[in-house]
Amino acid sequence: TLLDRELGHTNPRLQGQDAYTGVASNYLCGTVKAGDEIRLNIRSSTFKLPDPLPLGPIVMVCTGAGVAPFRAMLSELSTSTRCHLVFGCRTREDILYDTEIAACENICFHLALSREPGVPKRHVQDILRSSDTLRAALRDALNSTETPGLVMVCGQTVMCKEVLATIREVAGNVSIEKLQKDHRIIVEFFGAGIGIFQLTVYMSSKSPRESPHESSSSASFSSTDSESEDSALADLPRFKIVVIGMPSAGKSCLIHRFAKDRFICDDAEQHAVGVTFMRKTVAIPPGVRIMLKVWAISFEEDLLSMIPHVLHGASGAVIVYDQSNEVEGYT
Repeated sequence: TLLDRELGHTNPRLQGQDAYTGVASNYLCGTVKAGDEIRLNIRSSTFKLPDPLPLGPIVMVCTGAGVAPFRAMLSELSTSTRCHLVFGCRTREDILYDTEIAACENICFHLALSREPGVPKRHVQDILRSSDTLRAALRDALNSTETPGLVMVCGQTVMCKEVLATIREVAGNVSIEKLQKDHRIIVEFFGAGIGIFQLTVYMSSKSPRESPHESSSSASFSSTDSESEDSALADLPRFKIVVIGMPSAGKSCLIHRFAKDRFICDDAEQHAVGVTFMRKTVAIPPGVRIMLKVWAISFEEDLLSMIPHVLHGASGAVIVYDQSNEVEGYT
């Protein structure tokens, strides 16, 4: 099982290490003791099988730990359900729940190995393109009106994005957006990355006169701050502040003024895309320095699911609103 593997199976891919441990399972099985209180963050999800089950084929695509929710769904399938599970990992040693999956008679299992010695490198999207069976199943699932099916994708953001592009190609230029709205394509991604939104990082060590376009960089988002820290600042106390409000309310202008001692004046800079992050060291009398990490995020539909992650661990929040906007305002 995944738990057994994380708690001690040897892995030749790890140089000089005899075993590797998972973060969550190792904490639950090796650190937590009876009577301890643990903090959990539970997020509601629509990533589940519909009721009733679709009449057409179900195609499940995943990589790595993304197979976990599908493992639970397999027991809910009826014997008449046509189901394909496309699973991607590096080597055969990394296959999860292979015994359980093999025991399911109504599952057609497709394996993509990207690092198996002596085997051509293949990703899940390569399997979707090359398998006639999968191509037919995708077309039946997404194009049929009498017996509609379902496509479910779970894994890293980059993989999900590439799989959706492949589905559009294989199924005949279907509208991914409409199919998602109709719940015929359901996607659960983790580790949001470039292409879903842009996280712009402005380092306070840059010159205040330097253009933010020259000092910014795109990076993937994590619920923990992942920006590189200067060694000289490593021991400073850190406090996270979140600036939140409607789009074009002035959030980026305020944090630019605070962190870089200037206002945004370039039209191209006036509307930030996604999440903006800045940091600044602040001296608090008598002679104490702290590091303030300031995040700005908007109440936009594409970003609503990210707001809890941005707010996590914050010491305070600043709500920015435009009092002259009678529609959005500060309600």
